[in-house]
Amino acid sequence: MANKFVTRARGDGAGAAAGTQTVWTQFEIDCIARGEVPWYSFELPKRPPMLPLFGKVKTFFSMRQCYFTSPGPAARLLKSQKMVDETNEFMITSITRQEREQGSFTSGRMV
Repeated sequence: MANKFVTRARGDGAGAAAGTQTVWTQFEIDCIARGEVPWYSFELPKRPPMLPLFGKVKTFFSMRQCYFTSPGPAARLLKSQKMVDETNEFMITSITRQEREQGSFTSGRMV
């Protein structure tokens, strides 16, 4: 039984989930082509994206047995931008300075 588990684990694709420089560059190009802002590391030395190919890893269970939530709306969608704008407007106009300070204090950081 252990041999079956090890064989299955070696073939699941998790070892390649980190990708290569070619994959990272292609993700960046595709993101820019869609009109989105790609993720960049501000650390020195520059850190690669975290497991960009993780979605291609084969799970131990069939898809019928697993339940996944759908991904969130893409950042470029008008609906997403409208939600962000509404949140920003609420934060600017509806919350007093004291409420903002209380929220920041309870979250463990001061604004």
